[in-house]
Formats: sequence, C-alpha cells, structure tokens
Amino acid sequence: RPLDLGAALYLIRAVLDALHYAHTRADGAGAPLGIVHRDISPHNILISPSGHAKLTDFGVARVAEPRNQAEATRLGAMVGTPSYMSPEQIQGQQVDARTDIFSAGIIFYQFLTGQKPFEGTQFLLQQKIVMEDPVWPSSIVQVPPEFDRVIARALAKDVEQRYQKARNFAAALKRILEGKPPEDPNEVLAKPLPAVPSPAPRTRGGEAEKEFWEEVKDSDDAEDLKLYIEQFPRGVFVEEAKRRIAALGGDGA
Repeated sequence: RPLDLGAALYLIRAVLDALHYAHTRADGAGAPLGIVHRDISPHNILISPSGHAKLTDFGVARVAEPRNQAEATRLGAMVGTPSYMSPEQIQGQQVDARTDIFSAGIIFYQFLTGQKPFEGTQFLLQQKIVMEDPVWPSSIVQVPPEFDRVIARALAKDVEQRYQKARNFAAALKRILEGKPPEDPNEVLAKPLPAVPSPAPRTRGGEAEKEFWEEVKDSDDAEDLKLYIEQFPRGVFVEEAKRRIAALGGDGA
C-alpha cells in the first residue's frame, strides 16, 4: 500500500543521498570511480532502530569502465532486480550512474502509489520498461501533479532526459516542498524534458476485465491469476489476485 507522503519523501531522499555519496567517490588521485549500484530496490533499503534509512547491498555494484574501451564489460547485463531496472540495464547495455536514477524513480513511484510502475513477466516487463510510460501517480493516489513531473523525468527512457545526478533528483523534491515547481530554472538541458500528460481519473473495471476475472478468480493455478495481473495491471481485482497467488504458494508480491 502507499506510504504516507512524508515517509515516502524521507526514504527517497535518504536513498538519493546515499547514491550521491557512492556516485561521487574518487580514487587517491581524485579521479571519479564511477560507482554504479545496479540493484536499487526496496529490499535494499533498511531502517535502523533510530529511524534512519540506509541503502545496502553494494555487492553487485561496479566501477564503470571507460566507454571507449573496446572490450568493456557490459555493466547492465542482467545483474539486479528486473522490475527495478532501467531500459539500458534490462537490455544488457552498458550503464552508468543514471541507471540508478531510474531505479530510484521506480521505488519512489512505489512509495507513492503502493504499486510498481512496470509489471509483467520476462518479455512483457522488458517491453514496458523500454517502451511504455507508467500511469502517473496523481491518477492513482492523491498527490500533487508536480510529483508526476518528477517521476516522468526520473523514469525517462532517454538517459539524457533523466536527472543526471542523484542530487538533482533530490533538489527537485526539495523545491516541491518549498512550494516551487520541481524544475530548476537555471538548469541547461541537453534535451527537452519528457512530456507529462494531464492527470486523468484512474480507469477501473470494464466488461472485459470483469469477464476475465470471473473466469480465473477461483482457479487453483497461480499462472491464471498472474495472467489477469499482466492483462489488467491497474485492475480492480489486482490486490485480490495477488492474495490468491500468495495463498496458492506463488509469488503474490
């Protein structure tokens, strides 16, 4: 379920602070190390007894290799959690710190809405991450539409349209809290920002969905219920389907 807006902002800003620290590490000569975490997900955010949030599991992090190195390792080659991967990572392309920005955008979306922006299995998930925009948060929960603009930029398919640094992402959130637009008026953009459509009411129901649900709701096969979720990821019965999958021993997460 969605987090309280204050909690969502606290957690994502802690994650962005940790990413900024990692992304800006340098060697003894002062040269950037180019650290990329590659597995930003809620499972890797721990809350200490004192209430502090920490980003963990840098076990799959890598130091980026030079882009002009002919045999450079493709850092994004399916290391991480697929539903939190950037378009370049899930396609096995070379990645840099901006892949972590995309992943942070996914968990912020999940904090705000209680849902992942991209869901599905294997090819369907990859297709959504690479080609489709999510349903904007303000169409799902009651949050200001300014957060849609932040999400749109964090989840931009083109890395040049994305926030280039974690601190830029955090600064946009800070501006919203100050009652300002999230965009930095002094920023020089390499490319125009991604367009965000006007918020629209969430579409629920429909005869096709109801008919599909009636056919699978009593099934003993978790795959039938997973298929419903793939076909209607924002559907009325998604949470019930997830509970049924869990009860059947599948992964209802």
